Amino acid sequence: GLTAAQHTRGVAQMLEFGASITKVSKTLAMNKKDVKAQAAVGKAEAARTALDAGQLDLEQAAVVAEFEEAGDTEAVDMLLKTGPYNFTYTAQRIRDQRAEEAAYALTAAPYAEKGFTVLAAAPDHRSALTPADLLTADGGEVTQELIDAAPQFWSVVLVQEDVLCDTATGNPVDEDDIDWDTAEDDDAVPAEGLRHANSAEWREEWTAEYFCHDHQGAGLALTPVMEAAHAAAPEARETAEGELTDEERAAEAARRQREREAKDKQERRRVRELNKQAESATTVRREFLRTSLLARKTPPGAAAAYVATTIAQDPHLLTEHKAGEVLAELMGFPSVYPGKDMAALAAKATEARAQVLTLALVLAAQESRMVKDAWRSKPRNADRYLSFLMGQGYTLAAVEEIITGQLTIDEVAID
Repeated sequence: GLTAAQHTRGVAQMLEFGASITKVSKTLAMNKKDVKAQAAVGKAEAARTALDAGQLDLEQAAVVAEFEEAGDTEAVDMLLKTGPYNFTYTAQRIRDQRAEEAAYALTAAPYAEKGFTVLAAAPDHRSALTPADLLTADGGEVTQELIDAAPQFWSVVLVQEDVLCDTATGNPVDEDDIDWDTAEDDDAVPAEGLRHANSAEWREEWTAEYFCHDHQGAGLALTPVMEAAHAAAPEARETAEGELTDEERAAEAARRQREREAKDKQERRRVRELNKQAESATTVRREFLRTSLLARKTPPGAAAAYVATTIAQDPHLLTEHKAGEVLAELMGFPSVYPGKDMAALAAKATEARAQVLTLALVLAAQESRMVKDAWRSKPRNADRYLSFLMGQGYTLAAVEEIITGQLTIDEVAID
């Protein structure tokens, strides 16, 4: 007569009293995964309540318990308000956001310790003063050394930017030093004086943008253009260009340039945020592939037709760059060149399981094309790929719906 919540509390108490997971699993005839999930829920009040009310299943309640145990009440509230179809993606997005917040805090701490004001976002472009807008008292350039010497007058905004780095050392690499024609061929020989594309990779790095919030206190002066921009009356900006002075014309050009830069910065922010959403979706999607499709003993419906159509339309798919690497990840192989491991599995497999392995080859190859900006590049047959997964019970995230044409880029929320 125990409720679901009482049962989870009982399992948690059994472990607290010293029983092992194996012992509890055998005694209650439960698999070990469910024992762990029940124990986690048993210690989390909000998760237990939601489970008892039928709002969440055991797997979802265990996810809520994960955040409840960490004291993340905001995440718990968000998940309890999330519908079942979007639950898994939302949980992964929160995990990724928390990891990013931790990395941001670690990166921001040294700046705060030096005396800089750390801002969450750049100030309004109409009032923000960058080093390029200022001069020293003797008309010199505002250098990084000057900024570091007077941090109390400066604010800093930390943003993530894609930086091309050496895969071995992590040192920055100039794009012009790469022979990009070698990108899809590991055996290709780069042109003289250039390096192979696989010797470098894009990595997200934190970069600092500085804004002066008290240029007079810092002993700095506005550049002539910024001086004119600040001094010009609003009606002067609306005057016909022919009636403007040279300084006013330069100030107006500077103002328009700053507006363009602000717009470009917002566009870059949208790209970064959608890339982050895509990375979270990739984590969820690959877990679905591992646990719901490729672990099967028999192929899912429509698999044979999907495999035949895909290979017929895209015969070189299986040999593409990184296809083997993703296959190894999905199948749990130790090598990124999994041909022998896959052949060994096929040799021992039933006819039905061998069809699942064939499906794995195709899905892994297609998945290898799903880079973080696939929502923008829309790789070949990616829409068919995601539609096939939907037919197998996978729920698309909003950023994936851009690829299938269900949403436009501007329709996906980034805040």
